[in-house]
Amino acid sequence: MTTIKSNQVTVTVTQPPVSAVKLSASPTSITGSGTVTFTATVTGTAGGTSIPLSGISVSFYNNNGSNLQGTATTNSSGVATFSYTYNNVATGYDQWVAVASGVYSNTVQITLNAAGTYSAELTINGQANSVTLIEDTNYTAAVTVLNSATGPVSGATVTLMDMTTGATQTATTNSSGVASFTLNFPVAGTYVFVATVTVP
Repeated sequence: MTTIKSNQVTVTVTQPPVSAVKLSASPTSITGSGTVTFTATVTGTAGGTSIPLSGISVSFYNNNGSNLQGTATTNSSGVATFSYTYNNVATGYDQWVAVASGVYSNTVQITLNAAGTYSAELTINGQANSVTLIEDTNYTAAVTVLNSATGPVSGATVTLMDMTTGATQTATTNSSGVASFTLNFPVAGTYVFVATVTVP
């Protein structure tokens, strides 16, 4: 019996080329300032099956794909992530794409909302300045909270203080940005009120 050996053959196994890039973002809306994390999933096709591709460089572009903001490399799951921070945005939109080996992803749109400024107006019995009322009668105090860019602010916590007695009441603004309180003055006199608002 004779045993012989053949020549040695070296086999190099490579990943298939990039066939698809899927881009997602979280969150997709920013008010004022905030950070968005973009996730690109890169796949190739082998034997008719889509498989994740690792070690692939992914470029992230914004402004309708015209400005390169950064790059990242896919992990073993074919995923590359990139975070971008917006500061003091103007109202509008920003569109992003990811590119890997010349293959473009879907477009992801980020909605940008200007932060605006907050205001609060206190009225008692419908009056915003001085008002004369009758003792031992119920009246309504209302605090309206607005944002100059987005309008009424719901879910804000409003504390109404009687600065004369130190008594306080707390309420939450409704969808119209209004928090309501009931006031009763058992004794004639002068009362001064002020509201403090905490915006969520």
